[in-house]
Amino acid sequence: YIDRKNFSTRIWKPLILKLVDEGLVKEYLTFYDVRHTFITHLCRSGKADLQTIANIVGNSVPTLIKNYLAVDESLELPELF
Repeated sequence: YIDRKNFSTRIWKPLILKLVDEGLVKEYLTFYDVRHTFITHLCRSGKADLQTIANIVGNSVPTLIKNYLAVDESLELPELF
């Protein structure tokens, strides 16, 4: 297993800060934040079923539903009446 603290300090943070300095990334995000965003986008994309995503990221399907499939406030529905 990767030591998350060591990875974040020695690899992740310097790399992302360099990308921010070069203007390739808007702002620094922790590894956890990027992981959360990736899982949320993958769940909402419909490109993989929830069980497959759960297996890939090491979570259960109920955990994905509870933590990564919150209400999507950007969804706009047409007026029906």
